[in-house]
Amino acid sequence: MTGSDYCFMHDPARAADRARARKKGGVNRRRSGAAADGGPVELRSADDVLTVLERAMNDVLCMENSATRARTIGYLCGAALKALEVGEVEDRLEALEKVAGFTVVQFGEDDNGGGAKAWEPKGVL
Repeated sequence: MTGSDYCFMHDPARAADRARARKKGGVNRRRSGAAADGGPVELRSADDVLTVLERAMNDVLCMENSATRARTIGYLCGAALKALEVGEVEDRLEALEKVAGFTVVQFGEDDNGGGAKAWEPKGVL
């Protein structure tokens, strides 16, 4: 505070300087990384979820070390383990369906190209 009764944040004469500082701070906070570069995300399988979790983990690992960062890493690891488990169950179920001669039949269609699914023995429909 030289030559003013106000600090930087409250000095009316420094409004333009504050605006430049805010803009510079906003630009510096933008992170480029896997999540920023990845584009839109579609979550249709355990592998899709794992991809998003990997992007998030890579972004978190670039952050400054803190208790919040550590909690986030722990949470993402737990979610990734669950997605891996679900993916493994999906793979095993698909293999069993092939052995048993079942196929997935989709009925109707929603806006995302999905619909109700049922399993029928091959050759029934």
